[in-house]
Amino acid sequence: MSASLPAVGTRLSLNASLGTVRYVGPVDGTQGVWLGVEWDDPARGKHDGKRYFTCILPHATPASFIRPTAKGLSYGRSFLAALAEKYIDASASHAKEVLTLGSSQGLIQVEAVGLDRVRSKLSDLSRLREVSLDGEGIAWADPAPTILETCPNIQGLDLSLSLLPSWPALASLTSQLPFLARLALNSSRLSLDPVSPPPSSHSPPGPAPPLDKAFPTLTELQLNATLTSWPTLLALLPSLPRLHSLELGYNHIPSLPSPPTTAPHPSLHLLNLDTNDLTALPVELGVIFPRLDRLVLAANKIASIQKREKAQGGLEGIRHLSLSNNPINDWPSIDNLTTWFPALEGLAIREIPLLDNPETGAYTRQFAIAKIPTLTSLDGAPITPKDRLDAELFYLSYLSQHVPPAARTAWGRWDELVEKHGAPSAPTHKPTAASHETLSSKLIQIILHLPPSSPSSPPTPTPLRILPTMPLRTFRLRILKLIPPPKPPADQLRLYVRDAELDVASDGGKEVGWWLEEGAEVVVKIDG
Repeated sequence: MSASLPAVGTRLSLNASLGTVRYVGPVDGTQGVWLGVEWDDPARGKHDGKRYFTCILPHATPASFIRPTAKGLSYGRSFLAALAEKYIDASASHAKEVLTLGSSQGLIQVEAVGLDRVRSKLSDLSRLREVSLDGEGIAWADPAPTILETCPNIQGLDLSLSLLPSWPALASLTSQLPFLARLALNSSRLSLDPVSPPPSSHSPPGPAPPLDKAFPTLTELQLNATLTSWPTLLALLPSLPRLHSLELGYNHIPSLPSPPTTAPHPSLHLLNLDTNDLTALPVELGVIFPRLDRLVLAANKIASIQKREKAQGGLEGIRHLSLSNNPINDWPSIDNLTTWFPALEGLAIREIPLLDNPETGAYTRQFAIAKIPTLTSLDGAPITPKDRLDAELFYLSYLSQHVPPAARTAWGRWDELVEKHGAPSAPTHKPTAASHETLSSKLIQIILHLPPSSPSSPPTPTPLRILPTMPLRTFRLRILKLIPPPKPPADQLRLYVRDAELDVASDGGKEVGWWLEEGAEVVVKIDG
């Protein structure tokens, strides 16, 4: 292949759109050489005729053909070139920058002020500890030992949206950073196979160090939106012996099988699998990660959770679990969590259909606390001993009035709680007017004044019955459900009682009964 043409697997940027070369050659009906590019943005592609190459993303065609001489085409630059421009170049304007936070996929951005003054103090690159080269077009590592000699003390590095083509290319960089502990590669595309340097590198490829020598000190790794497959991750694990925290969100991962040859990882404690395609609990994770205690499964496709059988793998070490934004709509699934997670302390179940159940949705917090005896926090709000006592008594009372006696033992912890607290005083399962009053006696009714649907409309008064033991943070989420789309972020809701604002940021764990009583009026406003 001509030296001026990129190899298959090369990363490129065309007018700020990132992609990977998947084909170099002729196209029927045309003359000359074309580059077949798989774009990182799946909405950009437009071809699905004669197949010259296949895209990684399933059921999508984010591909098109471009000329090697296309205007705006770039194959990136070296690590030190980008580092020098950002942290030394006095001619670059750094008065105002917008930074993307963490794995938010661009949803959370902040404006950083005064970074020019910070950079002036960091012109000596050897003093750098935290480096962000997010979106700076890093495509290859400078030859060893130039990075080691220039900036040997880097401990945190953000290479998100990079043009690095492979893990061996990354290893050529990280192997020169002996203290690297935190690495972000979000929205990058890295293959396990080596890829020749791009035409613009102007440097002969050197031998890449072995992967098992490239990340000896790494403890935190972000691989969100990288299309990293689970088999690829398992192949990388032996090279990450000290990894403590791993983010793998937005990667279209459908399942997490554990091959028989996978050795247990010795140190991983936190695994974030937010927004993937999982349809069931990844029950074999405990075999791969025996020290795992925090697991994020939010925004997957888990509709139900089956009871664990003795022969199945366990997740006994998990203490904190997020199942928010999964299509869970049955109480047995919550009951069955205790069979998989016997040490569960913290649980997140925001935005699941179970919350909208017309019969029990209003009591989701009380039911979940009663069903899982080890919980100490739910949806970020702490559970006090009083919360637990009230929830368990309420749960018993509800079942005694709404569930036939023969069916109660099928409800989680019924027998255990009867032994603990005694049988409810009104065991009949047919709700009469008197028993309904007993069930509702703990609820208070308040009046919400929701934001108007148009500037000319008055606020909408809406009655709402709640338990005064509900945490203020949960109360705000309940209100958010009553606001029609498009819904604002929860932290943009402002709650006022008698013109005094309720401070959810500092008092979110306090019970609403601290402020509200029967008939109280709450005015809801939206920032911005």
